Amino acid sequence: MRDWQNSREPTYRGVPIRLQENEIARAVAASADGSALLLGADYSLRLLHGDRTHWEIPVPSPAWAVNLSADGRYAVAALGDGTLRWYSAAGGAELLALFVTTDGRWIAWTPEGYFDHAEGAEGLVGYHINRGKAIDPDFVLSGQLHARFYRPDLMALKLRGEDLAAVLARTGDVKSVVATHRAPDLQLLAWCVRGTCNEAVPAGQPDERPSIRVDVPEITLRIAVNDRGSGAGQITVRRNQATVATTGAKPAGRAATSKSSRWRWNLVTTSLR
Repeated sequence: MRDWQNSREPTYRGVPIRLQENEIARAVAASADGSALLLGADYSLRLLHGDRTHWEIPVPSPAWAVNLSADGRYAVAALGDGTLRWYSAAGGAELLALFVTTDGRWIAWTPEGYFDHAEGAEGLVGYHINRGKAIDPDFVLSGQLHARFYRPDLMALKLRGEDLAAVLARTGDVKSVVATHRAPDLQLLAWCVRGTCNEAVPAGQPDERPSIRVDVPEITLRIAVNDRGSGAGQITVRRNQATVATTGAKPAGRAATSKSSRWRWNLVTTSLR
């Protein structure tokens, strides 16, 4: 491979590699036996075998670093969006994505939407859904899909190339779920301790969450539930990924639309976020 680094005209074995318009090659890696070459560019990732392109796939941001596993099964790319992505070297299908923050939190997910995460990292990624000109778009955090798609057990299976069709048949893939279901809006109105209630301060940004600290075994939270068309089921509270026992009213389908309900949550904890 020649003239590949930050170039619009890389060549392989003397033959020019045709990139997309205004695309620049960024990274290259060879297989352990030298039979294949992985080329990362601004908009694409491609595997070259001999004199031909074995596969070429689009990437969501520039591939600044690439590598091929020693056993030849995986192509790995470090993308400009901050993710590491694993692809099948056989055909280029994406297998797994990983995002790690500077404070050590991480979240990994498959194209189907199954994910695993470190403590406090379930909200680092999500899905933007356009719903046409007349309706505001939605952004659904992975954490909102916890009950259905939090599947650490499937991460290794996906990397091994196992067929997840049976699981998909039960859960559906994440893109279909978020496109056809609109999660209800939840707003913390007040929190109460020993009969004294305090109004919650609205968060300054959409992705900020009110934070409160208490030093009692039980707290009552007053929450507004807004059903946006797909119903509203039981509210689940988690702390460190574990479900916390709760008592109180439960919204029942569309009847809960725009109503404020007083929930009594028995939280044996000294802090709630």
